[in-house]
Amino acid sequence: MTRQPETLPGSYRTLVLLCLFSVLCVCLVSFNPSSGLREADAQDASEPEDIEAREITISDIRRGERLFQGLLPLGPDVPSCASCHNTRQIDTFNWNPSAMEIALLYEDRAAGDLETVVMDPVTVRMMEVHEGYALSEEQFVLIKAYMDHLAVEGMRERPVITNLLIFLLVVFLVIGAIADLAVFRKVPYKLVHLTVILAGGFFILSAIVHEAVSIGRSQYYEPDQPIKFSHRVHAHDNQTDCLYCHSIAEYSHPAGIPSVSQCMNCHIIVRDGSHSGRFEINKLVDAYENERPVRWIRIHTLPDHVFFSHAVHVNAGNMDCMECHGEVEQMHRLMQVEDLSMGWCLDCHRSAGVDIEGNEFYSLYHRLQEDIHRGELDVPTVADAGGTKCMKCHY
Repeated sequence: MTRQPETLPGSYRTLVLLCLFSVLCVCLVSFNPSSGLREADAQDASEPEDIEAREITISDIRRGERLFQGLLPLGPDVPSCASCHNTRQIDTFNWNPSAMEIALLYEDRAAGDLETVVMDPVTVRMMEVHEGYALSEEQFVLIKAYMDHLAVEGMRERPVITNLLIFLLVVFLVIGAIADLAVFRKVPYKLVHLTVILAGGFFILSAIVHEAVSIGRSQYYEPDQPIKFSHRVHAHDNQTDCLYCHSIAEYSHPAGIPSVSQCMNCHIIVRDGSHSGRFEINKLVDAYENERPVRWIRIHTLPDHVFFSHAVHVNAGNMDCMECHGEVEQMHRLMQVEDLSMGWCLDCHRSAGVDIEGNEFYSLYHRLQEDIHRGELDVPTVADAGGTKCMKCHY
């Protein structure tokens, strides 16, 4: 006989199922997801998460860069941060501080400080440009992470093709044309070789002559200054006299650079710029309060073997500043207009007339005055007074 497997009686089976069902009900009642969430919320409320204190990741820096570049929305119909604050080197003049300047300024500050300046500005200029921005606290943390990264890595330079690269390319083309004409003979038309050699040779020769003549000259030099000082704002808009800032030009060789304390004569009151708000003026105030000079970049420079005196040209020559420096009162960023070469100076000395009547400097030139009285000279020039002699400028 085949033995059948033993089975529980029906009553026992029903009892076991009831026990399992009871255990399941108890588990469901004891497990309440909402109560767990409430406990977590209560814990978060008792210990709020510090967004600024959390560890910054590469992903956070990239998200902050996208926010700054405007690839993520900042608000309804508002421009990106990078549209005003450049993130790479540029040649054009920008009144707004670069992203690098802001990054260095807020490097040791919290993201909340940056949020306060952007969302609750105190200057009229920043109120106008920051209107409509709607960023959360977390977004400011991401932007601050990107700016901290920028402060360490620096700004990306704009790729440029320099004259040196073009010069080397032309040299290689000429060498290749000569080599193909003499040895390889891959190009069957000699006219092509001659055209490349003649045109390239002319370019190389003219480039060498131009660079040789330009040694020591800086025409159109227009560097960024540590503070964005505008001659147009000061000399044109506010009618500030040149001699108020360059006060020693009438009796000294250099024209002089105003000290920080002299600038503060006005800016002890004027703290809000018409173009830059307070950002640039705050640099001046910070230098004044910390007794630190502003390291301006010199633009007009002559070789060491050249003697030049502003006092002679301003007093004896009665020259105006713009005759050498161009229309400075129209410049936001100062630029060297003339090349300041010896030929340029000599041309002026040969053509510029001199009014010696009542001129104390030229009263010592008796022979020149006698020539004028005899009618031999009508309007004397600087050259007639010896202004083209070598020892006048080189001694």
